Amino acid sequence: IEGYQETLNLLKTAQVLFVSNSADAAKLAEFENLLNQAIGAHASLMVPARLHQRQVADQREQLRIETVTLLGRGLAVAEVLNNPLLLETFRVYIRQTKRAGTFQLLQLTNIAIQHITDNQVVADGLGLTTDYINLVRNRLADFNSQQQKTSMLYAGRKVDRLKINRLLHELH
Repeated sequence: IEGYQETLNLLKTAQVLFVSNSADAAKLAEFENLLNQAIGAHASLMVPARLHQRQVADQREQLRIETVTLLGRGLAVAEVLNNPLLLETFRVYIRQTKRAGTFQLLQLTNIAIQHITDNQVVADGLGLTTDYINLVRNRLADFNSQQQKTSMLYAGRKVDRLKINRLLHELH
């Protein structure tokens, strides 16, 4: 890109020669336009994807901690209800949450919220108020939207790389 910028600067210094021929002036304008598009696509690739990966990993760990806390409180709800099936279900979910991948973590959090809201009266007495459940749901939605943004970022970066290659080929 830098080489093409130098070529454009050199051509612009001799722009007086291109003014007399409209086809040459149009080619110079097209060259400048293609170069600007390539520079724009290249600028978006200059932000390292590692920053986004770190943000998603941190957010995933926060969600994992929140889910384990939620499931721990769900155990207390199951004990109060004296429901051995729900108690064992929450124990299994806690074990799975500690090593779950992103998609499975989202599913486990949703299932835990559903089990707790099914027994909301008992859960309210143990500190699992609807405000707290809504807070967890909002964090879950934020994490899900961050996942979608990251997917779109990677797709956009791939498109930008392909665009740069195409533009550089056209510039040549």
